[in-house]
Amino acid sequence: MISHSLRSGAFSARPLSLARIIGASIVVGGMFVSSVGVAQDTVKPGGVLDPRRQHDAAPLTAEPRPQDDPTGVHDADRTIDAYQPKGIDLGEFLLLPAIEFGEALNTNVYAENRSAKADFISSVAPEFRLQSRFDTHSLNFYGKAEQFMYHSFTRDNHLDGNLAADGRIDVTKTAELGMFVNLFSRSEDRSSPDEAKGKTPTQTRGLNSRTSAKNTVGNFLYSVEVTADRNEFDNVTTTSGTVVQNRDRDRWEGAATGRVGYEIFPSYYALMQYSENMHRYDNVPNSKGLNRDSEGYSAQAGIGVDISQLIRGDFLVGYMEQNYKTGAFSNPSGVSFRSQFNWTPDKLTLVVPALERSVKETTTDLVGGMVETAASLLIRHELERNIILTASGGVTFDQYEGIQKEAYTYDWRLKGTYVLVPEAYFSGEVAQKFKRSQIGSSDFDQTLVMMRLGLRL
Repeated sequence: MISHSLRSGAFSARPLSLARIIGASIVVGGMFVSSVGVAQDTVKPGGVLDPRRQHDAAPLTAEPRPQDDPTGVHDADRTIDAYQPKGIDLGEFLLLPAIEFGEALNTNVYAENRSAKADFISSVAPEFRLQSRFDTHSLNFYGKAEQFMYHSFTRDNHLDGNLAADGRIDVTKTAELGMFVNLFSRSEDRSSPDEAKGKTPTQTRGLNSRTSAKNTVGNFLYSVEVTADRNEFDNVTTTSGTVVQNRDRDRWEGAATGRVGYEIFPSYYALMQYSENMHRYDNVPNSKGLNRDSEGYSAQAGIGVDISQLIRGDFLVGYMEQNYKTGAFSNPSGVSFRSQFNWTPDKLTLVVPALERSVKETTTDLVGGMVETAASLLIRHELERNIILTASGGVTFDQYEGIQKEAYTYDWRLKGTYVLVPEAYFSGEVAQKFKRSQIGSSDFDQTLVMMRLGLRL
């Protein structure tokens, strides 16, 4: 359940910073609004009868944001229509209920660098999707609860859940408005650099929200996106009896991003992007006398490519800076870049390389933010019409500003999903994660082997 501070709207405590975020969006938003009235009717509306098929291309290569699912959680939904459940017809909506049973082996439950403890973990996860099938516009809902049960270390038993909604308004054939909101409650991963090492996992809850607008006018592309995220953390007790004040981490995070593109020649765009963000903590100062509030920005320019069903993506490079309210923290700044491409060598294969350098929030002692450089590769392949393979891997390099410490994290994962019939599927996966850090004793090696059985209507 979302706590009182979330329900009561703690954003109002910092009106000036929020105004800056909204103000940044108005500039690009104004370009969007002024251009809607003159949009050219050159793009077919996105509405289709089957909400699971938003494009005419193959399911794999039609993914607009494959990076949102690098581990292949939704691979069963990527098979052809013959292997998709019919769902429950509710007129303008289609209800798709499902339940998944899992069994996993984690070789290092607590992500420790010594005396790793292994355990088997059982899970059960009911979920539903309620998807619209309007000719234009869309409105979808999603809910999931997942209970994790450890065979030996039962203190780590926990229930995760989330409830989400997303929608799209087709203002014209070239302009659309979008929204997304997600309420969540989950346990923090034991391998997180901010995890408190309590006797029980840190319980966290909050919301993610995103509002966006985009439009095409002649050779110009305009878009604006505003995000607002709330994160809350429960205090935990360590094995020595010390109470870790996780409530010091409770915060709001907001950002506004404007993006303009110009088609310099067919399928190639010159891009400019500007973003402002702010972080506002509830406890200022916190129990250690520090003010972790900050504001930052990034400005980038580069090239975008959009060759239908072959390759799309962009490469941006620029400058970033994050400024903290307290002088106890260093202010990260420097070159920023983001490169990501969706390459589809054929209709059965998707390849997504990505490279990014940005500032990430952390609550590590004496550190406000860290500069993170991450490289990753995702490959998804349809081996058979009912067998989807997903492989992903990456390396992350974190520089902790102010204390001259570094950390490398390496991970890879291989997953196969076999859809037996539309109503049932089986998946198996193996993953490994390694961390090498100069901070304390946070090095660890971890292997996860998992099997899942899914049932759906």
